[in-house]
Amino acid sequence: MYSYYDLYRNSKDHIRYRLDMIRYAQKHGIKPTARHFQTTQGTVRKWVRRFEAEKRPGLVDRSKRPKTSPNIIKPYWYFKIADVCKKA
Repeated sequence: MYSYYDLYRNSKDHIRYRLDMIRYAQKHGIKPTARHFQTTQGTVRKWVRRFEAEKRPGLVDRSKRPKTSPNIIKPYWYFKIADVCKKA
């Protein structure tokens, strides 16, 4: 049997696959669903919670990119440095 991630990767409709997992979880529970889909309980909980909060739009992949970057240069300094480099 394939794991959740293998089936997800090969699935053309990711949302439908997650919806199947959620329906199974609602009927059988978190732990049996994790065993059935060969994934972790945390993954099952995450998708169930997102579905309960946002319904179908919550099943779309989200970016893993950080919302803020603490080391980013302020635009003022970026242009100041660029100006110095042009003059050099």
